[in-house]
Amino acid sequence: MGYSTEFRGTIRIENMNLDIARKLKPFMGADKRDLRGHLSPKEQKDLPFYHFDIELSDDMDGLKWNGSEKTYGMAEMLNFLADKLGFVFKDGDYLLAQGEDFDDRYQLVVMNGKVAKAAVAEIGKPIVCPHCESKFIPGESV
Repeated sequence: MGYSTEFRGTIRIENMNLDIARKLKPFMGADKRDLRGHLSPKEQKDLPFYHFDIELSDDMDGLKWNGSEKTYGMAEMLNFLADKLGFVFKDGDYLLAQGEDFDDRYQLVVMNGKVAKAAVAEIGKPIVCPHCESKFIPGESV
């Protein structure tokens, strides 16, 4: 058995249109090994995930997790699709990720049109600002 992570939320596509939706359709829920007409042999071999565990959001303006078990490489998958199909994600959007272990929580946040993994700050625990190195506790007023 493998390890499962759940994702909540939607990452919207800035320039979403019918053409992008059509280009995304073959990838949704597909195994990379079955996408011969859409991926080169090198892409099929080198991508760090096997399945495109995504679907269109309910508003059809972005992407969300499709509920598949054992989803791996979500950030890499989303960034690969954006680069390959020529679209940009909306800055500030994010997916919340929760693994099977309680402490395995993080966000996939869109910054400069790309998806990046970011830690989720725990309320009540001190953290250090990466810019000014001052310590503070999330949730406390300054």
